[in-house]
Amino acid sequence: MNARSNSVLEQRWNANVPLSSQVLRQWSAPGIVLAVTDFAAEEILLFHAIQQARRSTAKVLLVHVLQPETAPPHIGEWIHPSRHQNLAETALAALSRMARQLRWVGVPCEPLLLRGSPAKEIALVAEARNADRILMTAACEKRRKNTASTTLTEDLLPGILAPICTVGQWLPTAPVVGHRPANITLALSLDTDAEMPLAFASRLAQEHQAKLTVLHVFSSEEKGLKEVERTPLAVASQLPADRLREAELMCPLEIAVRKGDPATEILKAESRSNQDFIVLGPVGEAQPLRVGTSNIAHRVISEALCPVIVLGRRLGHSAMG
Repeated sequence: MNARSNSVLEQRWNANVPLSSQVLRQWSAPGIVLAVTDFAAEEILLFHAIQQARRSTAKVLLVHVLQPETAPPHIGEWIHPSRHQNLAETALAALSRMARQLRWVGVPCEPLLLRGSPAKEIALVAEARNADRILMTAACEKRRKNTASTTLTEDLLPGILAPICTVGQWLPTAPVVGHRPANITLALSLDTDAEMPLAFASRLAQEHQAKLTVLHVFSSEEKGLKEVERTPLAVASQLPADRLREAELMCPLEIAVRKGDPATEILKAESRSNQDFIVLGPVGEAQPLRVGTSNIAHRVISEALCPVIVLGRRLGHSAMG
């Protein structure tokens, strides 16, 4: 993806400080998954919480945040509070019911009801409980109040020390017989440092015994590059050599190039090859998910037919060891 049309972090790593293998493994095989619910798309969240927790025998922290003064108005649509219950009691009852469903299938789960600003409270509990992954549905993004300018993912990124995985409304809620994750795409810009995203994506692919595709989209409006330079080999030459060799040892690896609108091309590649995860990043608060009408990461999160993992700005610091 060309950085001039893409919302990604411009950050350079300290080459003398190695990425921590332990942190990368925790992110790819989480021990604690913090699942955020607003009680919409409940079946989708539960299904993917089970799928992601089972693989690494993770514990799920099931979180709902009541905002100050009043809960989101849609809460009543989904969990039907009675006259004799306040919203906090009703929300806690719904969390407990969902937690029982997870425990029924063997996934340890602890329900947590918080009150305050969702981004702040989720970040605090994630850090306090050492969450390795944040899981939520795209429905959480669409149904928030008074947040037209930002998404929950955008608000979380500055304070979260774990990857954020969002699952869309079109994703399955029932297992496909015989299916296991086989394809992962890492969408990268050549104008941002690829070391941490490439290290994480290759670990994730290794964990799932999946193929990793590193995808770069050249903007159709980009000037100054000859067509001959828009090749997988040219992209490979600009990636960190040590990380690229490591990725090749960890999993089957392909470098793909496309030309056009980055979000459109990422979604096309995902639909054509049945991807199991898309990894985006790093993304920072200085360059939000929505830039003008580009909506690159926002569009991918909203329209992808597989989970989308967003890597935030602070992850680079937490991965150093």
